[in-house]
Amino acid sequence: MSESKNENTILIVDDDSMCVKFLVSLLENEYTLHVAMNGNDAITAAMNTTPDLILLDVIMPDITGFEVICAMKHMRETKNIPVIFVTGQSTLAEKEKGLKLGAIDYLLKSYAPAVIKERIKTQIQAINNLRTT
Repeated sequence: MSESKNENTILIVDDDSMCVKFLVSLLENEYTLHVAMNGNDAITAAMNTTPDLILLDVIMPDITGFEVICAMKHMRETKNIPVIFVTGQSTLAEKEKGLKLGAIDYLLKSYAPAVIKERIKTQIQAINNLRTT
């Protein structure tokens, strides 16, 4: 969707266009971004673009974020891509389920922009550090 000078790529997956627009406007100057508006497109996009990080909505029609991460963790091309769940609903059981399925973090959609930017920055730095060791 957006090109930047940064080599890191993020796939944003959400069926809510307002959430997508918010995340794109927040991150477009720092990362190369790709967007998928549903779970099936997310799997295809992840296979085709191999992003460094995926921001994945939990509640989506047709296929949930939980189902998406399960599918991706069983595919050679996508199993090692870090996923941060982003959702408007949050229960302790939901967070636990997401983390057990392989997510590295869990954010509420009511987050402050500075919080999401810092959490993404921290994860991208960790990814980049792993690549150089």
